Amino acid sequence: MGSKAAARNPVLAANLAFKTRMTRAEAIETLEGTPAPASAVHSNRAARNPSLGGDGGAKPSRQQALAARWDANLQAANPTRR
Repeated sequence: MGSKAAARNPVLAANLAFKTRMTRAEAIETLEGTPAPASAVHSNRAARNPSLGGDGGAKPSRQQALAARWDANLQAANPTRR
């Protein structure tokens, strides 16, 4: 529990110390080979990012926008036809 590797991941260090029969050297080796968990500050970073889609939110061209408006207007004028 007093090693630098245990300080990076105290939960894993406690589990290795109290719930396994590992030697101290084995536990320290495991701790050194395991990355530290993400901190609470960064854990929800992905959830805060907007979903832009595959194209990064690129705007349609003028011609694409015009075609989309025509499609929407024609659909509104004749909703039974697909």
